[in-house]
Amino acid sequence: MSTTIGGYLAKRLTQIGVSHHFAVAGDYNLVLLDQLLAQDGLEQIYCCNELNCGFAAEGYARARGIACAVVTFSVGALSAINALGGAHAENLPVILVSGAPNTNDHGTGRILHHTLGTSDYGYQYEMVRHVTVAAERVFSAEDAPAKIDRVIERALALSKPVYLEIPCNVADLECPEPGPVEALLSRRPSAGKTLDRAIATTLDFLSEREQVVILIGSKLRAAHGLDAAVKLADRMGCAVTIMAAAKGFFPEDHPAYRGVYWGNVSSPGTEALIDNADAILCLGPVFNDYSTVGWQALPEGYRMVRVDPEEVVVAGQSFGGVSLLDFVTALGEQAPRRTGSAETSSWPCRKLRLSLPTPA
Repeated sequence: MSTTIGGYLAKRLTQIGVSHHFAVAGDYNLVLLDQLLAQDGLEQIYCCNELNCGFAAEGYARARGIACAVVTFSVGALSAINALGGAHAENLPVILVSGAPNTNDHGTGRILHHTLGTSDYGYQYEMVRHVTVAAERVFSAEDAPAKIDRVIERALALSKPVYLEIPCNVADLECPEPGPVEALLSRRPSAGKTLDRAIATTLDFLSEREQVVILIGSKLRAAHGLDAAVKLADRMGCAVTIMAAAKGFFPEDHPAYRGVYWGNVSSPGTEALIDNADAILCLGPVFNDYSTVGWQALPEGYRMVRVDPEEVVVAGQSFGGVSLLDFVTALGEQAPRRTGSAETSSWPCRKLRLSLPTPA
């Protein structure tokens, strides 16, 4: 059986859970949009401009886990790049699909409308590569399935935006039907022995410390670790704080929640909580000038267990090839109770909320 290149993309989108895609029509993507419209279970949502289209997809990715935006070449995609950059910074898997000039326009020396006035049509691809983790240009039906699958797999695996460019004269070319989607969804498992060693080292580290605090970072969602972090907090019973960019990544009505840690502009009491901790479990943190208030709020490495998406560092010892989700899940099954930070601190913000005057 066969389908079209556009049909292949449409089927893959529904297989990964995308039931709506955002679009702005233009003459470079009209054939592709027709192919997407033919897919059952995939609704086309039109936007007034490409920047809005990109940000709509970003919001959809936050809510649904992955999103797709379809725009036209140059005049469209160069605007959508702004939203794509935001998705990259926020660890959101957005698939930007752009129509493009016909394959037989390349090398003619002709200048086409909506371009930058050059006959080299590769500039958009070069620009987009800086704000994506995978970018592909489809020039034939033979290589279309592999290229479509690659960008989708990378978007899902890394929770980052990707780019796919489909010339208008190839969107309806026949190609094979997509097979099962499991290979695109599979997550690379952690190195077993390394994971075990990382857990053992962390347990040894925690056994000597009582004032333990969990610090939630902005990469936790991208690593699919939100639920695992709650289970870890439930088991340990210690205080939990969040970084400013991780607002909403831990339930604020959880009894362990203590507010935002952000140096001298932290929630009341939270800065002292972190400063006095003898161990900080940092889950998916990003330490930059913004999050550390000009490098003034950077916890010392000897107090930290830093859990990144694919690496764990325990007091300076690195364990590569360990996923955040696997580590936090395993630690949540073995970690000792460490209620010291929760028992000796309260969240003043909760009391302040109760004392606010009732609106007339």
